[in-house]
Amino acid sequence: APTVDANDTSMDAPMTVSTGVGASVDANDTSMDAPTPVLTVMLGDRSAALPTEQLERLEKIDPAAIEWSGRTPVVQYRGRLLPLVDLGSMLHHSPADQVGGPLRVVVTSEDEDSSVGLIVDQVLDVVDVDLATVDRVGADARMGVYGSVVAAGTVVDLVDVDQIANTIDNGPAALIGETAA
Repeated sequence: APTVDANDTSMDAPMTVSTGVGASVDANDTSMDAPTPVLTVMLGDRSAALPTEQLERLEKIDPAAIEWSGRTPVVQYRGRLLPLVDLGSMLHHSPADQVGGPLRVVVTSEDEDSSVGLIVDQVLDVVDVDLATVDRVGADARMGVYGSVVAAGTVVDLVDVDQIANTIDNGPAALIGETAA
């Protein structure tokens, strides 16, 4: 079976994003005066932000490497199975549109048992945001979203990485834009 080349450095953005070890971001915590770095990504025609302290690596994955464990798409990654989630589909944006090329995957840095690969269309940049400015309007109705925040002059959805990882633990949701054959 095909495997992921974790040493592929041909991606447009830096391959490693590491500012912590699986810490959670509390978007309601206004005691955080320091800006928080986030990785901005494109999901179809919309932007989203992922707190870098919850991320481990950026990878390119050949679609042929995707296998299935039950109804969950996975890849063999560093000696274990990494479940995949099409972040655009999960957040009700456009599903990933990477026809004919490798998938851009952001690997979360939870422990090996709860790490997940988030499929995105494009990796943009790492920018600082002020979590005290997160707007929670409608966030409770949007699975996988803390709220909205301005990042580099653009309104983006701040992704709730923990909630998405828990969705995988509790069964498949909008895992990728396909279904098992």
